[in-house]
Amino acid sequence: MGVEAIGFTQVREDDGVTGSAVEVAPFGKAGDPCAELEAVRAGGVLDVADEVAPGADLTVGLAGNRAGEAVTVTVDGFEPTTVVADGTGVASATVAVPADAERGEVAVSAVAAGTRRTAEAVVNVRDASTTTLAVNPTTPKLGQKVTLTATVAGGDTAGTVEFLDGKKSLGTAAVASGQATLTVKGFKAGAHSLVAKFGGSAVTSASQSIPVEFVLGKGVTATKVAGPKKVGKGKKYVIRVAVTGAAGEEKLTGKVKVVVKGAKKATRTVTVKANGTATLTFVAPNRKGKLRIVATYVGAGSYKASTSTVKVVNVR
Repeated sequence: MGVEAIGFTQVREDDGVTGSAVEVAPFGKAGDPCAELEAVRAGGVLDVADEVAPGADLTVGLAGNRAGEAVTVTVDGFEPTTVVADGTGVASATVAVPADAERGEVAVSAVAAGTRRTAEAVVNVRDASTTTLAVNPTTPKLGQKVTLTATVAGGDTAGTVEFLDGKKSLGTAAVASGQATLTVKGFKAGAHSLVAKFGGSAVTSASQSIPVEFVLGKGVTATKVAGPKKVGKGKKYVIRVAVTGAAGEEKLTGKVKVVVKGAKKATRTVTVKANGTATLTFVAPNRKGKLRIVATYVGAGSYKASTSTVKVVNVR
C-alpha cells in the first residue's frame, strides 16, 4: 500500500458525553477519502477581507469542508471561534475586532476538525480614513494655475496623496499635518473631474475624495495680418501672422491658413510657433493691381478659430 496510503485517521465515539466532559467538535460526514486527502494536502483559501477597521466585525469563511464539520477560526490576539459548516461545506465565522485592537498585520487561520485541513491569511487592522479635496480658485479659468489641497483625517495620516483628473495622474504630494498640496500649471478646455487618493499606511486605510468637477470652454483668439503696403511686380514680400488669446500656461497650437486674392490666387497653410506667430513669403504677380490677404487660425486644442481683417497690398 505504501507509506502514503492513509493520509489521516481520526477515531472518535459519537455516543454522547457524561459528567463534565466536553463534547468533541463534530467531524461531519466523511466523503471520498482520496478527494479529502487531496484537499488536505492542497490546503484551503480563506474568504476574508484584506483589512478591517478597529471596532468592526471581521468575517472569515472557508469552503470545501465536510457538511456538518466543525471549523475553528483563530485571529491572533483574539479568542478562537468554532463554527459548523453548512450543507454545502461552507463555514463562516464573525470575529468582533475591539476598538483598541493593535493596528497592523494579524494572522488568521481556520482548521477543520475532521480532516485537519488548514487555511491561513493575513489581515491588516487599520483605522479608517477620509480624504477631502479643495480647489483654489474654485472656478478655474483656462490655463490658470490651480492649487489642489487634500485633507486627510483618521488614524496615522503619514503617507502620500495622488491627485488625478479622471484617469490622468496630475502628481503626488506627501501628507504633512493632515494635508497634501499640489500646484497644477493649468487645465485645457473640456470637462474635468478631480479627485485626491490617499494611499494609506501600515495602520491607516486608503481613501478617496469625492470628485470636484468643472468644464472649461475654449479660449477666444484674434488673428492679425501684417505686411507691406506696396510691392514691386514679381518681387517677394513677407506676410506676418499673429494669433493672440493664449491663456496662462496653455499655449496656442495649430495652423493658420493664408489666402491671397488678386491677379493670381495663392493659399498657404503653416503651423504657428509657440508664441502664436507665423511668417510666410509670397511672390507678387507681374502686373499692377491689389492683393487682398486674409489669415485664418483654424483653431486647435483649447482655442477657437479666428479670422483676420483684409490686408491690402498694392502691386506697382
